[in-house]
Formats: sequence, C-alpha cells, structure tokens
Amino acid sequence: MADNRPLTTLGARLRHMRLKSKLTQDALAAAADTNQAVIQKIENGRSLRPRKHLEISHAVGANPAWLMFGDEYAPQLSDEAIHIAKCWDAMTEKERSVLLPFFTSNVNRAKRSPSNHAEKRSANPSSPGMSS
Repeated sequence: MADNRPLTTLGARLRHMRLKSKLTQDALAAAADTNQAVIQKIENGRSLRPRKHLEISHAVGANPAWLMFGDEYAPQLSDEAIHIAKCWDAMTEKERSVLLPFFTSNVNRAKRSPSNHAEKRSANPSSPGMSS
C-alpha cells in the first residue's frame, strides 16, 4: 500500500519508511523493543519525541535525524551525539528545563564565534563531567 502524503512530519516519515520496509506496526514495534501503540501514536502525530526513536530509526533503515526532523541531508550522528540524546531522553522534564537554557546559550555562542568555539574544544577536548 503506497502512502503518497508529504513527508513533513515525524509520523508521515515513519509511516513512509515502515511501509517501504514492508513492516506492520506490530513488527516494527517488536524490532524496536516497544509496543504497537507507541508506533501508532507516532504515526498519528500524538508522540513527537519518542523515547525509542533511535531503535525505531534503525529498524526502518532511516537516518535518525531525518526521521525526527526531516532534513534530507542530515549527517549520521556521532556516537557521542547518540549518547547525549539517550541521556536527554532519560531525563525528566524538570531536568531538561534546567539544562536547556545552558545548551541553547552555548549553541548560540558557538554560532556567533565558530572559530573561537573550535579553538576552545581542541584545547580542552573533554568537558568536565563527560566521560567516554
């Protein structure tokens, strides 16, 4: 069954990749170690930040960044970025609300001064509190 809807949402992209992979919602759920109701909620737009997005992406053969955000040219995420995303997913909303301003301010600062940010990272490749 072809799905010709525009791929403008997470749900539409997931449905497209699931059908392309010839998987039922149940089969995809089993492959991603979740349940069918989760897949249904994502496809229907009722879950916009699924905790199992990495597993779901891999199960349908999609780039996780493309599946979540729709960027056709999204690069593969590094192991460190995947680790950070998993940590973020494990946090409570309260913990996220505390950290989000910190991340946002650092990203905005790096955008204003990319060479300065790169020099700081190369001078100190590991940040306090981060372990490999």
